[in-house]
Amino acid sequence: MHGQGTIHWPDGCIYEGEFANGTRAGWGVYSTSEGFTYAGDWLNGLPHGHGKMWYDPNIDDGDYYDGDWAEGLQSGHGIRQYSNGDRYIGNWFQGGRNGNGSMIWLNEKQVYKGEWMNGFPHGKGKHIWYLERSRSNAFPSRHIYCGDWYEGKRHGIGKMIYPCGSIYEGKWNSGQRHGKGVFLNPAGGVMLGIFRAGAIIGGSEMPLHVPSYEYDFGGLVEWLTVKFNLKIDDETIEEENLTDITTRLGSFHLKPPSFILLT
Repeated sequence: MHGQGTIHWPDGCIYEGEFANGTRAGWGVYSTSEGFTYAGDWLNGLPHGHGKMWYDPNIDDGDYYDGDWAEGLQSGHGIRQYSNGDRYIGNWFQGGRNGNGSMIWLNEKQVYKGEWMNGFPHGKGKHIWYLERSRSNAFPSRHIYCGDWYEGKRHGIGKMIYPCGSIYEGKWNSGQRHGKGVFLNPAGGVMLGIFRAGAIIGGSEMPLHVPSYEYDFGGLVEWLTVKFNLKIDDETIEEENLTDITTRLGSFHLKPPSFILLT
């Protein structure tokens, strides 16, 4: 078969479109008896090129993938709209979220934008958790994490801004604060310490006069690194060094660099 044609299978599947040497090649529409429908490019009998797949016939454009395909799998750039309202826009490889992309979890009120691998946040990314609005605040509170990810968990160096205004910037392991880090509270207090499984186990306060939590502290660790040769990711700095470091910090009247208003 070559050119335009239609095939009906005994199980109810139908293909209508172009053929080349007896296989689906070119542009065509394929529908199954369960209601799955693909409309787009084909090569060697498989979706290949650009096309759209509808997964639920009972939801009008509410459960689909629209984007690039390679050998029957999502590969390239595409949009995946899920039936529960979640949506992913970004890069795909071999059927999974891989590369750069943004995901919205509608019911959970969460947004992630950054790098992915095998369907999980992996690499650099920003994750926001929105909380319910309070009566005293017209805007929803939120957690914000910016930094490293590994297989869907916060892992490496990153910054977390909490709804109460506290900020942690430092090392993470398997989703928890773990290692050396700097913790700031809304009152302006700063704690340099060692964290284990999310809790601080040792540290000292630094007499820094910091701006309010409405500002972005993304450069605090970088500033400390340049000013005092403090490296959060340096494994040679252990718990017993913290008092000496913060004593040194206390001997100066410090003013942090200007911060950028967080929008």
